[in-house]
Parts: sequence; structure tokens; C-alpha cells
Amino acid sequence: MSEIIQNIFIIIGFILVAGLGYFMIVQSDPDERLREYGSPDVVSAQFLRQMNVLQTLELDTSVISNQRFQQLRSYRQPVNPLPIGKDNPFTNE
Repeated sequence: MSEIIQNIFIIIGFILVAGLGYFMIVQSDPDERLREYGSPDVVSAQFLRQMNVLQTLELDTSVISNQRFQQLRSYRQPVNPLPIGKDNPFTNE
């Protein structure tokens, strides 16, 4: 096959791919996107419902204020800082 015909097929293929991309991205129905992701009002209502549920939660702090919990000791050991990197062999120090 000659180079001219091969180039024509490549150009036609590029135009078809670009047209398909244009059709899928630009010409898509906005209502379809709203059905997929939900309208902003629905998302806001869901968020507000979840926020109300979180605000009505009451935490029981009796475990933390218990005397046994207060008497627990921490056995952590401090971590000694290590030098970062290595010495520069090209310095005159």
C-alpha cells in the first residue's frame, strides 16, 4: 500500500475518533449526568440528613473518666533523633 493511501486512512481514523469523542463528551444529555450523580438538591439533602444524624450522637465518656482508666501508665520510650543524611565528602571541614 502506498504512503498516500496509508496517510489517508490514518487521517480518516483520527477524524472518526475525534468525532466520537466530541459526540460522547459535548453532546451528552445533562439530565443523564444528573440521574447518574444526583441533582445538587438531592446531594445537599443527603448531606444535611447525615449531618443531623452525627449531631444527635452522644458519646459515653464514663470509660475515660473511670478511675481504672485514669491509673493506666504509659510505657512509651522516647525515640532518640538520628542524624539525617550523611556527611558531604567534598567539604573542607
